This record gives sequence, structure tokens and C-alpha cells, in this order.
Amino acid sequence: MLYFALIDSEADQLRFSDIYSNYQKQMLLVAKRILHSDEDAEDAVQIAFLGIAQRIKSLPVDDRRLRAYVLTAAKNAALSLLPQKKRQDNMLDIDELPIASDEDLFVKVMQSQDYDTLLRAARMLPAPYREVLLIICVEGQTVAASAAILHRKPGTVRQQLNRGKKLLIDFCRKEGMCFEEQG
Repeated sequence: MLYFALIDSEADQLRFSDIYSNYQKQMLLVAKRILHSDEDAEDAVQIAFLGIAQRIKSLPVDDRRLRAYVLTAAKNAALSLLPQKKRQDNMLDIDELPIASDEDLFVKVMQSQDYDTLLRAARMLPAPYREVLLIICVEGQTVAASAAILHRKPGTVRQQLNRGKKLLIDFCRKEGMCFEEQG
């Protein structure tokens, strides 16, 4: 599982596995109430589990607090997908767009490409870049909040974010997902 790649210790992997099996169905119900779609709800729950895997060491131990945490994570992930769901009707074909810069390209890729493909690309990144991209781009955290979560300086997080974006763009180009600006 992708999640285990984000978790270092076997004990934490077992805890994550327990959380997954105990709360996945409840999380799906929460997400589906918001998104009104099984597929979108599954996407939201997967996003929530990415965040849970990243924060496994700091999760509440008490069952009531843990349940509240994971259900809130599912709700927040579902709410974050609402604007994306609305954008799906106006999906951009990245192959037909002239791209002005790497930053523009990164934004277009994040908004228009298959989420699974992006996660596959992100998994291939070195851990520091992958963590920063997931926290900022997937979870929507700020640089300052990400720095606090990761126990890094904000300048380091900004640098890792920029480098991670460039690595992700390079991967997308190699996979034929993006094309250079055409004159």
C-alpha cells in the first residue's frame, strides 16, 4: 500500500492498518454525504488517509478523539474536492494548452490531470519533496503550517516545494502528460 511507504515503523503501520479497517466505511459515508458520488467519496477518503499516514505518530490515542479526527479528515478532504468536482466539467486538455512557465504548468497539471497519475508521480519523488507537496498541494496547508508540521524552517519548505514541483513537472513531461509551449 502507498500509505505504508509514508510510515517508517512496523508498529505505526499496524496502527494505520487498524485505523483503515475500523474507520474506512464511516469515512466513506461522511465523504459521500458531501460529494454525492461513490467515486468522489473514495478519492476524498484516500486523500484523508494520506494525511493520516503522514501524521500517524501524532494521532490521538483515545478512540473517541481518534474517530473524531479521522471523520473530520474525511469531511475536510471531501470539502476540498468540491471545487475540483465543479472544475471537472471544464477539464483542460493539457496537451492542447500553451504553457507560459513551469509554475503555470504545475498549476494546470494539478487542476486537470488524473489524480492517480499525480500520486504515482509524487510517490517517486524523494521523501522531503513528496512530503511537502502532499501537505501543501493535496492537503492545502500553507508553507508556515507545513514547516511546523514537518519541523522544518519555512525557507526550507519553500525550497523543497519548488524543487518538488520541478521534479514532478519533469516526470509529467517524460510521461507525455505535458508539452512545451508551442510558438
